Amino acid sequence: MAGRYIPPHMRGTSKSSTPSDGQTQIPERDTSKGYTYDEISNQFDCRAKLGTLNSAGRDGDDGTVQESLSFIIIFKDQHPEWPPKIFCKSNLNLLPPTSDPGIEVTTQTSALNDSGIAAPIVQSSESPVIPVIQVDLKHGPPIAIFSQIQTRPPRFLYDGVRCIKSITYLQPGSPELIDTLYMKFGPERKERAPDSWQSSLSMKWAVVEMGELEEGKNPMVPLKKMKDEKSVTEMLQEMRIKDSMQPQEGGGEGIKMIEEKLDGEKL
Repeated sequence: MAGRYIPPHMRGTSKSSTPSDGQTQIPERDTSKGYTYDEISNQFDCRAKLGTLNSAGRDGDDGTVQESLSFIIIFKDQHPEWPPKIFCKSNLNLLPPTSDPGIEVTTQTSALNDSGIAAPIVQSSESPVIPVIQVDLKHGPPIAIFSQIQTRPPRFLYDGVRCIKSITYLQPGSPELIDTLYMKFGPERKERAPDSWQSSLSMKWAVVEMGELEEGKNPMVPLKKMKDEKSVTEMLQEMRIKDSMQPQEGGGEGIKMIEEKLDGEKL
């Protein structure tokens, strides 16, 4: 008689157990092997595709979805200044708002001159002012960190918790964004197509500096049993995220600066 089919995430484990709260869980396993996309998403009850910044699915008292930053995924080779800094453009709405108590906000300004270099501000129609917003948190909330340990198939290791120390928002087309993108893409920058640069330069990005590593309970233990279907709420959430990632104005001049940097490497 053929054996019973066991899904991949259940293989190598004993039977599921049902604790007193009614939530079906899987017995503890070796955490050093990491977790899959689906396991992390299921554990946090996520309602959208995972990215660098992620929220857990929580329903408010009024029936609306409560969105706040719950965990961060450090994708392999995507954050050249990690630790302690990450660089992201999606789900920026999950970052602490500047109106929260305990947050100090300073605004710097820079402009592009004819050489594509940051220059002193001159208020005129020919010298657009591009703000760089620095947000400093005195006591940011602890955030779970997952680091990618392999790409095929993707697996992520729980890497403790850290608090957000500061956030720097880089506006579309700003020289600060150009320099950061140039560093982010590293050796691959010579192979990036102009439309890829244009897309990246047309969006607002954030550089998030995290505090010191802290010990914290692994939120993946115990592991929940996988869900089978995606709810309507989850599909709507994914649609909202896609809408929020539409390009903005401001990336055009940045293409010229990127080309100048690449030409300089050939000399």
